[in-house]
Amino acid sequence: MKKIILPLILLNLLSTSQAQMYLEMSLGLTSTALAKKSQYVSPSIPSEQPTMGSIGVGLGYKLHPNFAIVSKYQSLYEQDASTSSPKIRAHAISIRAVGIVPINSFMSVNAKIGIGRTKITVDKTWATNGINYGVGFDLFDKKNALGLDIDFYPTRSTGYFPALKQTNVSLIAKQYF
Repeated sequence: MKKIILPLILLNLLSTSQAQMYLEMSLGLTSTALAKKSQYVSPSIPSEQPTMGSIGVGLGYKLHPNFAIVSKYQSLYEQDASTSSPKIRAHAISIRAVGIVPINSFMSVNAKIGIGRTKITVDKTWATNGINYGVGFDLFDKKNALGLDIDFYPTRSTGYFPALKQTNVSLIAKQYF
């Protein structure tokens, strides 16, 4: 019985007239800092990074005017070896539930929470799976939206790699289909 009901509920949600698929692109800045000081940190990992540029792309599905699901890739930062030794790179992939609260017919605020994988390379590569979250503000019409998002991609410590606090502030452009 459960095998039949769950697909029917999902099919019903996907077939509603209010459901919309969208593509989102983001351009922003990421700041990174150690979550806490540790004596086990690799000496090649600086305690704080300067703010660096980031880009992202996501595919979302707005199931209801107040709820969406989005899958997103975010290149948090990449620092060239000529400006930094060692080269530092971070990327995040996540799937998130988005709660949307309309302010009026062309503005809304949102809160996101999801799970994802953040991969960081500094001499070696390490990745952690965990919860990421954020908040945002959108201005929109029927087919387009422009917004500002603040996303948090925390990582856990692994071996000699420390726990990091990564904060990304992005301008978001969304195209609804």
